[in-house]
Amino acid sequence: IYRDVSKAQISTTVAAQNLMRLDRMAFDNENVLKTVAGGGSSLVSSFSKEMQGLVGLLGDLQERDPTQSSTSLLAGINSEVDMMLDGGKITDEVARAYKEFNAAIVRTIFATGKALGQQGNGFSNQDYQVISKSLVNANSYEAFSNNLRRLTTELYGTWNATAVDARKNGLVQNVMMMPGGSEIVGSSLMGVEEYYQSDAGKSQSNVYEWSKGKAKPRGNGAVIETASQDDVARGMPEAFLGEKVIMFIETGPDGKATGTVRYERY
Repeated sequence: IYRDVSKAQISTTVAAQNLMRLDRMAFDNENVLKTVAGGGSSLVSSFSKEMQGLVGLLGDLQERDPTQSSTSLLAGINSEVDMMLDGGKITDEVARAYKEFNAAIVRTIFATGKALGQQGNGFSNQDYQVISKSLVNANSYEAFSNNLRRLTTELYGTWNATAVDARKNGLVQNVMMMPGGSEIVGSSLMGVEEYYQSDAGKSQSNVYEWSKGKAKPRGNGAVIETASQDDVARGMPEAFLGEKVIMFIETGPDGKATGTVRYERY
């Protein structure tokens, strides 16, 4: 009973961290949204087309050998980067950025596959389709980020449902009614919000906060390396004091700033 909730908690928190990491990589360097597919040298190609190429390559490699690990999949993808580098189509710096992002993509796909219930190193076609749609169906940082947040929220929903089902179990309910029952059960049946408020999860609370937020166009975002009292005075939550923070500036239909700013921990 407890094991299912524990597995959901562990796999989902790992997947959520990976999904947020992808978001931050794209926020920091929009060029990573132009991936290696189709030669990758055309910077005017749409993000959606390029990402379809990368995710499609992952799918092709998986079909050739469904038991391939994330390491072997990444090696196959990065060989494409090396070919472009050798051909003078990209620079060393761009190649490094691609490889870092490719590694993050592969880690995220496998971590999310585990959170969806996948066993072992491989991932099923059904799970792959769920994940790839979240990565591909976007043509901007804003859409990409919001897709990642949406997928994370869906994973959290599955975790919560697993915890609720476990609490309904007759054996668990009997234990909970015993003196000290709550202590016996302890943190074993925590849902998402309970976990991130607990000592075990509060250090990752920025991931949960991120999943509930909504991204804005990259041009509307700015980074505060170390939030100060001046930032608090401007409306930033005091809890963010001293941390690295992203602020998204709201704009109206005319494209002009509305004066409303939303903050989230980096």
